[in-house]
Amino acid sequence: MWKARNSLCFNGGTYEPNDIVNKALIDLHEYDDVVKNSAVVNPIPNKIYDVTITLTRDGVVVFTDAGLQREKEKASIGMVAIDSCGYLLCAFGTPIQFVGKAVIVEALAIREAVERALQKGWSKVHILQKYLITSWEIETICEDVWRLMKSF
Repeated sequence: MWKARNSLCFNGGTYEPNDIVNKALIDLHEYDDVVKNSAVVNPIPNKIYDVTITLTRDGVVVFTDAGLQREKEKASIGMVAIDSCGYLLCAFGTPIQFVGKAVIVEALAIREAVERALQKGWSKVHILQKYLITSWEIETICEDVWRLMKSF
């Protein structure tokens, strides 16, 4: 998803949601091959990297992302879920109604991911998102997410 977003931002390239999900699946399999066949090399000596997420046996990690094209008034959201063993559970991407602000689209991606996790009956869900800015503009969406999280 990030590659598609960066391609749009820096090169003007666009991708359909299905293309993004398919690319994510290819990248997942490539990552699995690299992890199984090589040792991790630390690029900066004496720097400790914590790249692991500790999950219980039935835990799920959901990665979310969103894209926004202001000039074309288009927006899309996506998610990829893996279990505690790294197996793909779900991949989803879709265009959504244009909302105009990236922070809102990112929050909508999180809400969609939480709703899908509930529908699938997953418990112990970890949502990972790259967007760090919080805003009053997404307060209502955040309230929806917090309400949904009480269902776990």
